[in-house]
Amino acid sequence: MAYLSAAVALVGVLCLLDLLLTAGVIRRLRQHTQLLDAQMAGRPPLRPGPGHQVDDFAAADLARRPVERDQLTAGTLVGFFTTDCAPCKELLPRFVDHVAGLGVDPDDVVAVLAAPTAPTAPTTPAADEAMIAQLSSVARVVVQAPDGPMVRAFDLSGFPTLVRMGPDGTVEAAGASLDAIRPRPTLVPASAS
Repeated sequence: MAYLSAAVALVGVLCLLDLLLTAGVIRRLRQHTQLLDAQMAGRPPLRPGPGHQVDDFAAADLARRPVERDQLTAGTLVGFFTTDCAPCKELLPRFVDHVAGLGVDPDDVVAVLAAPTAPTAPTTPAADEAMIAQLSSVARVVVQAPDGPMVRAFDLSGFPTLVRMGPDGTVEAAGASLDAIRPRPTLVPASAS
């Protein structure tokens, strides 16, 4: 009987210790959340967001065809990348594979490559050419400065940014990952039998 009482007391002490440790972890998580909130307080939200009205702009793709806001109809994908951004270089092949898997016409996809050397440099650096070659297989490619007309029209807050256009020149979905632009499945209510 003494062993049973000792075992119950030991389990009680262990439960109490576990409860104290859990309370400590929760307190620490709250502190980290407050620190992250304070750090993010000065930063603007990711732009553009859903519903954002894209301003008019005039640009040209590498084939010198005009690219304008009115051409970006509902469902058009627009990807913004820079040549000197590690996350852009990481996302770019996945974006190309995603678009290729959709089987859409390259005219329905616009890839904007914001290159610090564009448009004043007479030659394109090799790294830029590699990115252009990847993007050209699935999209119309626009090369412009990081503050070029399309970047300003979309009011970007960072790179990479992927956008799925909605009706009337508005943004339907946007984000820094492919998940942000994938269409959400629509739920069909079960019919009453």
